[in-house]
Amino acid sequence: MKLFFSTISEIIESFKSTQPRDAKIQELIIFTENKLQDINESSLGFFKSKNIYEKLDEKIINIFLENKKEISSEKLNTLISYITTQNKNIQTQKKFYLQFIISILIIGISTYFILNGTEDLKKFGFSTFGIVIGYWLK
Repeated sequence: MKLFFSTISEIIESFKSTQPRDAKIQELIIFTENKLQDINESSLGFFKSKNIYEKLDEKIINIFLENKKEISSEKLNTLISYITTQNKNIQTQKKFYLQFIISILIIGISTYFILNGTEDLKKFGFSTFGIVIGYWLK
């Protein structure tokens, strides 16, 4: 049960807004997100541009160094934690939507087999329906 509720709380937390209240940090977030988007759009498939680093904090520090913008370590830590949390939340939301859509499709096919199929297809429909329900109940 603990795993089930932790998954639900993780999904709920991913939809909550965590925007910092400080206007200066919000301005820095917008600047950083635009620069990160520019970096991601400039990479071509398997080839990475020379300014792309593997770690997000290195990307952000490099953005501020290249643009000669000064930022305090406190604001930098806040900025990095916010962007990291946002990226994690976006991935959680995408995962949830994908799992939900696939589950609905499988339940729809299973229901069709249960209502209109032969005896073997009905058994298959009930078993796949049960697997989907079991997956969501974990």
